[in-house]
Amino acid sequence: MEEWMSSLEGKVAVVTGSASGLGKETARRLAQEGAQVILADIRAEDAAQVASEIQREFDRSCRAIELDCANQLSCQAVIDDVASREGRIDILCNVAGVLDGGQTASFEPAAWDRLVQINLSGNFYMTRAALPHLVRVSGSVVNIASTAGLTGHAYLAAYCATKHGIIGLTRALAAELAHQGVTVNAICPGQMETGMAMPASFMTQKLEPSLLARLQSLTGKVTEPRDVAGMILFLVGPAGQNVTGAVIAMDGGQTTS
Repeated sequence: MEEWMSSLEGKVAVVTGSASGLGKETARRLAQEGAQVILADIRAEDAAQVASEIQREFDRSCRAIELDCANQLSCQAVIDDVASREGRIDILCNVAGVLDGGQTASFEPAAWDRLVQINLSGNFYMTRAALPHLVRVSGSVVNIASTAGLTGHAYLAAYCATKHGIIGLTRALAAELAHQGVTVNAICPGQMETGMAMPASFMTQKLEPSLLARLQSLTGKVTEPRDVAGMILFLVGPAGQNVTGAVIAMDGGQTTS
């Protein structure tokens, strides 16, 4: 491994949305660096399968737990379970999220509520529950926002609002918790090849050329989950201990203009 990625031996990490995509890759990379990883996902059976794969591959203690991050009680129960069984929580990676879009005039309030609860409230619920444990060990929180949190995209008003919210939450928490030794950062991936696909209702709109251009990276490459997971490793490791309140775009230059 790269020299700046020091071992996470002895650390306990909770990764939400870890049954697939970026969450799965994040769990793998943290385990590879020595962390004991708890995979929290609403798809508990899929998360358990990933946990088994990680255990076999890296010979690390790893387990899955069911999480509905839109439910505050579920978030608290997950954190309580991890703290009770593992004795500590050093790292919280809020990766879980959903994508939905369409014309705002016909976008249902229920769809809005679902995006806000999962994408934004879930981050708040998980972080709030984990705080006493993170403060005890000077731990780290990494939130996954999006380039949709740095700019606006037509037909994605609700999604953009939640991702802008994550960035605001990250900066506010970083300012609040710095004196307690807890770092809080956000990563804004661009287009990424994961299971969270662009909704059909968005793709079928008549998109203007200017909007399409804003969705493309300058490098012509999509963001790889393993690269985002690598940045997470940096932020939660020793080399990232003085980085807090950062909002890091990993988008191939998409948001430079």
